Amino acid sequence: NKFAVSVAMFDVKLSENTLSPQLLVLNASDADSGTNAELVYRITSGNVGNKFAVSSTGVVSVNQSLDRESVSSYLLSVEVRDSGRQQSVIPAVATINVTVLDV
Repeated sequence: NKFAVSVAMFDVKLSENTLSPQLLVLNASDADSGTNAELVYRITSGNVGNKFAVSSTGVVSVNQSLDRESVSSYLLSVEVRDSGRQQSVIPAVATINVTVLDV
């Protein structure tokens, strides 16, 4: 079965030097059941310096301090796919534009 991310594009503004245990939560659903319905989230691009992380439940967080003078914005791609046996299934992708604000 196909699965979907509820929103595919996010714009987030965040003050520099802020650590956020929860920047946003990606909501995805899959009509499968059992193991096939388990979703796997992964940041696939834009994570310069590994400043961001995504949990197994879709929570995107900042895990290192951001410095606007070094990097003023990030364009993250986060993919979600199910744990089904068919690896050919095309993942759903969410794009997160993070703008770092000067303080």
